[in-house]
Amino acid sequence: MPGKSAHIKKAERNLKLSEEDIFNPEKTKYLDWYVTTLFYTAVHYVDAILATIDIHPTQHKYRKSLVYKVSPLPLIQHEYSMLIQASRRSRYDIFYDTGDVRARKEAMNLIRCVEKIKQTVLKKIRPAK
Repeated sequence: MPGKSAHIKKAERNLKLSEEDIFNPEKTKYLDWYVTTLFYTAVHYVDAILATIDIHPTQHKYRKSLVYKVSPLPLIQHEYSMLIQASRRSRYDIFYDTGDVRARKEAMNLIRCVEKIKQTVLKKIRPAK
């Protein structure tokens, strides 16, 4: 199973992808993929924490339940839930990416969720000296 470093590397790769010009949340035609990329960035940050205690979830429902229980993940449960909900809408609502102003605004705010998750996870994994 992948360890915390592999999950951090994958999260950072996904985050870098989300920063590509094609995914500019203010202009992209691929808002659904931008949101999905942010969600999977968060998944790998969460999995990095879980890997430190040798837990490797394969289902989103199980992972979400762990976010409410495993320290420090409860600190980011709101942000993680927002990303889950937005990702589901972006993947399954066929009108999500057709100029819905609310979806675009939501997508632009999701990066803050990812940043909070990233900072919380890295603080735990790489504590300040």
